[in-house]
Amino acid sequence: MGEVSIEIDIDKTYIGKTDIDESHKPHNGKPINRIVLSTDEKYVVTYSVNDDSIVGWNGDIEEGKLNLDYTVQTVKTREEIKRLFVTDDKKLFFSALDREKPIILFDMENNQEIKLPSIAYRKISFYKNNYFQFITHDMLWTYTKNKNNEWTCESIYSLPDGKEDDIENGIFTTFFSDIRKDGSIYLECGDYHYVWNTLTERSFRVFNFTNRGKGMYDIFKDSRIKSDENFLCIRYGRSILIYSLELEAAVASLDALNDIEVYKFLKHTNLHSLLLSTLDYVSFKVLPGIWNSMIEHCWKKCIDRLKKNNQLPKEYQPQSIPYKIQITDEYAYGFLDGCVWKFKLDFSDFSYDYSLNDDDKVNVKSYDYLNIHLFNRYMNKIHAVFMEEISPTFNESIKWELSITPDSITLKVFKKVKVNNEWEWNFICTRTDKHNYFTLFLQRIISSSLLSNDDIVILTSMGLFIYHFDEYNKSIILNYFYRMQLNGTEGEEIFPYYRDELFSKSLPIPSYESFKLNDEWISYLINDRLSLLKYGTELLSFAIKEHKTELIDNIYKNCITLFRQDLSDTRNYLNLLGIITTSMPLLNKCYPDYITRFSLDTVMIIDSPNYHIRHRRAYLHHHAFFRNIQPENFNRTIPWIYYINRLRELRKNRFWYYLLKLVKYLVLILILPLLPFYCALCNLLLYCHFVCCTKDEDILTVAYIKTRRIFRLFRYYTRSNSNSQTVPEITFIIPYIKFVNYPQDYDWYWELIKPKTSPFIEVKNRDIYKTWSGELIINFKWNTFGKYYYAIIWIVYMIFFICFSAAASISLPENIRNPLLIISIILGLVHLSFEIRQLIFNPSQWIHDFWNLFDIKFLLFFRAFESFGVYFAIIVSVGRQIMSFLIVLLIIVMSFAHAFFILLIPRSDYTFEELAKNDDPNNPWNISPAYNQVFDNGTIDSKPFMVQPPNENTNMFIDYRTSLFAMYLFLTGFPNFLKNNHLKLKKIDEIKEVEEQPNHQNYQN
Repeated sequence: MGEVSIEIDIDKTYIGKTDIDESHKPHNGKPINRIVLSTDEKYVVTYSVNDDSIVGWNGDIEEGKLNLDYTVQTVKTREEIKRLFVTDDKKLFFSALDREKPIILFDMENNQEIKLPSIAYRKISFYKNNYFQFITHDMLWTYTKNKNNEWTCESIYSLPDGKEDDIENGIFTTFFSDIRKDGSIYLECGDYHYVWNTLTERSFRVFNFTNRGKGMYDIFKDSRIKSDENFLCIRYGRSILIYSLELEAAVASLDALNDIEVYKFLKHTNLHSLLLSTLDYVSFKVLPGIWNSMIEHCWKKCIDRLKKNNQLPKEYQPQSIPYKIQITDEYAYGFLDGCVWKFKLDFSDFSYDYSLNDDDKVNVKSYDYLNIHLFNRYMNKIHAVFMEEISPTFNESIKWELSITPDSITLKVFKKVKVNNEWEWNFICTRTDKHNYFTLFLQRIISSSLLSNDDIVILTSMGLFIYHFDEYNKSIILNYFYRMQLNGTEGEEIFPYYRDELFSKSLPIPSYESFKLNDEWISYLINDRLSLLKYGTELLSFAIKEHKTELIDNIYKNCITLFRQDLSDTRNYLNLLGIITTSMPLLNKCYPDYITRFSLDTVMIIDSPNYHIRHRRAYLHHHAFFRNIQPENFNRTIPWIYYINRLRELRKNRFWYYLLKLVKYLVLILILPLLPFYCALCNLLLYCHFVCCTKDEDILTVAYIKTRRIFRLFRYYTRSNSNSQTVPEITFIIPYIKFVNYPQDYDWYWELIKPKTSPFIEVKNRDIYKTWSGELIINFKWNTFGKYYYAIIWIVYMIFFICFSAAASISLPENIRNPLLIISIILGLVHLSFEIRQLIFNPSQWIHDFWNLFDIKFLLFFRAFESFGVYFAIIVSVGRQIMSFLIVLLIIVMSFAHAFFILLIPRSDYTFEELAKNDDPNNPWNISPAYNQVFDNGTIDSKPFMVQPPNENTNMFIDYRTSLFAMYLFLTGFPNFLKNNHLKLKKIDEIKEVEEQPNHQNYQN
């Protein structure tokens, strides 16, 4: 083979060629130290430290010995490689032990180096189809190639580094596992592993191990994390944690040195490949027992298949097992006789002899209780049950019988045993379940199947059953039931009704009718922790709607009890509390006492069993934060990064270096007079991630960087010389899990019309917010996004208020008034849309909202400030206290208004348009002001010279509505509306039995 020599120093990279010699041994016969697989396992490279070389192998075979790739050159390195990565299209990434040296990307197929972004060094993470990810300076960078074959930055994320003085304790350590497949980043901090997916931007945390293997930790030098669609497997020392991604809870914790415990778990769950992938080649070398037995089993089956297919040369018959094995989802790769071998991981008939172990290992944990169907491991076999109308009720060793009566279901299981040299079906166990489903049709069995973990799937006209039988304990458990009504349906007629539910990737959640099967199955779901985690929310909702108070109490007690059982695994049990919190809208409506009870039962829950009290300077008494990592999106800084990189390139030229330095000092002098405004602007741009501070001082932010350094020195000096005392601090968990979560199926169209709600919106219970947790929920939501949303609405309203006031009250030219009116209309429609959305969302609440009755929106904005909000609280509180008094006052006003309405209503016909003088004292024309002419001799004409036309307010008692208003004014101290009504006053005086002489004026009333 030919060789390509590459020195890791980027300034001294050179490539040389030699002729390919097929008889030449890979790595010149020297030991192979590392094997690296491409993303889809189509290509494999090996690395030898002694030979300083990298060799390529073709991995696109079913199994057997891989062939050397003679179409590419051998890559020779002159420094030891720390990181090595290869892609399916034969592109090779590698970097030296020196952290400051960049990553080298070499195209093995075209025999040339590919230039990477200058910032790319330290940690390779992902490369596929010109999609390149790497980490540097605690930043995750994503680059893609454009049409001009140039690298362009697509996204930037900032990862936590633990350097800031925040509430997170410990230092984050970033490491990768399977990032090539699912784009996940794993961070380790203190007692937890944090997992963040770069594609979905979702994160969660997993409790770490406190009991690391004593004396065995040197065997397992590093943490190993592997995952598939359902599980996350973490090995730390001799401990292995299996974590359910769907339930967000630990499924099992295994001791890697306890062979029987591991074997029982693998037999029940069929997770051989996942657990094996957490071990490295050192572990396989030093660990005896089941781990090597599994590899030997798969290796022997591979050799047998190769011999059977005549794919193994007769002169080459390997007897030993490959070493330095690397495990993937379906295959294992290892070295043997200087070559790379690939073989399938087939554990279909794997068994392990317990007698090989010590007697003290017999008493180990059993995992027969684990309901594996919660994790959808056998969905293909379950789907097959629906494809067959009639299937056998037995296999080679197990037979089962199911009988259905109008009120019960009975399952019997038999096992084939040999008696007197004859095979017979020996009865193992039976189970009878009562059911509450009445039908006129005869119930029947449609199909059934036996799964590899002793589970029996049975499809009946009543529904789908999944039973688990334990041969040793002679028992049968009903693990799953889904109610269906298949009476009268056959074959394909089943599909239209249940295709979406039962032909998905996971079993559907039991429906409302499914929980009506019987109390025994419900009791099993409540007492099984994982079943309760998955089905608890629906089960509690069922109990509340059916008003089963005993069942509600049992679910509540089990959630609290299981949560308190092991506080060392608090995070895994927190979702049990989520069962209660997500059902709080129903509980608040039907059984509000449980909310008060929950608030009292979940006070002061520590975040970790290994907590410690830290002392800090005076800080907020209560401070809420989100514990899971949430890398910050810095995509808006991409243009700024290009600008920094351009400056960095220019500085390499001596002329531009001194010129930029001169410009930098000139900018410092010019900015100095505007330094406060300049620093405020830079802070805003940094906060919004439009710019970022780097080690290279650029022209625009140099003044800000130097000012910040001076400020930090000043702050450090003042703190070191101050006598301020520290206060103890401890972290607690807010137990309202999923209480503020919104539905995941987001639809922007319906979000504009009628947004979906959350328990936080639906539950209005004061007992929640009387606790610290309730207070912190409000503070967290306000500080996270509430205050920004509130400020934007307020600013828009103020613009609307100013524009409308100016256009309506100030004399302005038309060319200025018209734009102001247009702006007012647009912004007014925006605020009107808010009111319409509130009305659509909850009409009853909007109508009964006290503040919607008054047009004081401007004042209402001040409620957010504590100094103003207290007065609004006083108004609301006083209003509630005097509500009964106001009702009594309303009755009094209505009574007086009705009485005066009867007394003062006009008795004759009249109209406001035509003069009608008569002897009716309540006629509006008679009580309307009339003016008479005064002659020169002092006499007064008896006929009115001028009469003021009356209106509705002349006699306010002509209508009951105005009577109410008149009496309100009179009783509240405004009787002047009656002063010009002489007859009306006279009538009132007669009622009061008070006589008064009328006054004579120049006009008559």
